[in-house]
Amino acid sequence: MKCSLCALIGDRVSPETKTRLLYQSGRLVEEGLAAGQPTDAPSKDIAAAYYKKIAETPKVEEYYRTMASWRLGLDPPYLAAMPDLSKQPLAPIAAGAPAASAGAAPAQTTAAANGNGVQSALSLIRNYLLYGLDDMASSLALNYIGSLNEGVIAGLAFDLSAEGQHYAALRLARDAINRGAGAQRPELYGLVYPKAWNDIVARGAAIPKIPEALAYGIIRSESVFDPKAVSYAGAVGLTQLMPATAAETAKGLKMTGYSLNDPADNVKIGLTYYSYMLSRFGGKPMRAMFAYNAGPGRMATWAKESGELPDDLLLESLSIEQPRQYAKNIIQASLAFGKIHYGIEPRAMLGYLVNGQPLEGVAPAQAAQVPAPAQAPPAPIVPPAPDAAASAGAQ
Repeated sequence: MKCSLCALIGDRVSPETKTRLLYQSGRLVEEGLAAGQPTDAPSKDIAAAYYKKIAETPKVEEYYRTMASWRLGLDPPYLAAMPDLSKQPLAPIAAGAPAASAGAAPAQTTAAANGNGVQSALSLIRNYLLYGLDDMASSLALNYIGSLNEGVIAGLAFDLSAEGQHYAALRLARDAINRGAGAQRPELYGLVYPKAWNDIVARGAAIPKIPEALAYGIIRSESVFDPKAVSYAGAVGLTQLMPATAAETAKGLKMTGYSLNDPADNVKIGLTYYSYMLSRFGGKPMRAMFAYNAGPGRMATWAKESGELPDDLLLESLSIEQPRQYAKNIIQASLAFGKIHYGIEPRAMLGYLVNGQPLEGVAPAQAAQVPAPAQAPPAPIVPPAPDAAASAGAQ
């Protein structure tokens, strides 16, 4: 069936805007909410034509390709190259080993092709790691993104990941993948979406019964796994907690002493706060994301204004851009973590994230038994600085 909306839009808008309009239109038609609903074809066929157009268009916002594919009963395209590592641990490779075959050539051989200066830098990075100067090793390694052989970059990524330098490892692994190393070393995707601080995250997620894949999606979207991250607005640590929000939540947890720079404390408080938002907004993960980012007061207003809109359409109606993008980022990251580390089928994960449907092996979010926080006063939301993490609990 011809996509009449595509013809109507034509080239008048950017591909990004066109994609968003197509998705909104398809969903409105599906839900019977479109004004002047077309009658010349079944609603599902009209919507499917819009979704197909989105799914077949590369280089547009991946969130909409993900959602369109889901509506068509297909897996998100961006997940296709990602492996299921849930039953096989990562096998680190030595720094400097070619991506195609770990350890196939000495580090010095590969480094020599990049010059003696680079060889010296790689030696210095290894010495930093040897003597526990991991932050210095990471800072130096990041200087070589895009300039070294992708095999060398991949090796550094694995080495830094093994030392807990997940932020630097993520950036290096992503660079190696972007230059083709992912096809030969799919394990690199496990560094771009790292199962970092797993004991800490598992304990934190178990308190409010949040799927670990979602917990990791929140952490990655908030801080990109930098435990020292501080946003321009003052949000701190892995889950980017505002100090006032953290204090109220810690009080409910009876934590008499804590540090937001400590991954264990930060994750416990952050995931518990997210669980409060889940409980308050009907166990709906997307609404909890909006509330975590923009505050429960705003989320309550949006819920009242939107009536019974499905959550993916509610996202489109939010009056502030930041929580829209925030939720998109978490959904995309959670899907990747779900596939790579937990073997969760993407459509099941989307059913949970968007519709709040039970995810096998995970108790319903609304059943979580957590103490309710005191009502915090509203505070204005401010737009994020470039690459800055969002502020949890900014109401």
